[in-house]
Amino acid sequence: MKKQKVNYCLRRNFFSYPLIAKREMPFEVKLIAQLVMDALVSEHNKANFDRKINKAIDSNDPAQFKRICEQNKHYSWEY
Repeated sequence: MKKQKVNYCLRRNFFSYPLIAKREMPFEVKLIAQLVMDALVSEHNKANFDRKINKAIDSNDPAQFKRICEQNKHYSWEY
């Protein structure tokens, strides 16, 4: 797995060479960020799926309901 690094470029003045420093991000920070993003995406996808299903039910359109269920079958099993 490729390690993620934060790069800093420090300069004293315009004519000097830059000093480049690298620091690795801690594993816990990367893991927490990934878990938070996964949770946010999952909540958004669920809300979008529920909105589409409710719209199909409100319009009393069984064909649209079946089409949405088939397209998003993985969401219907997950939620």
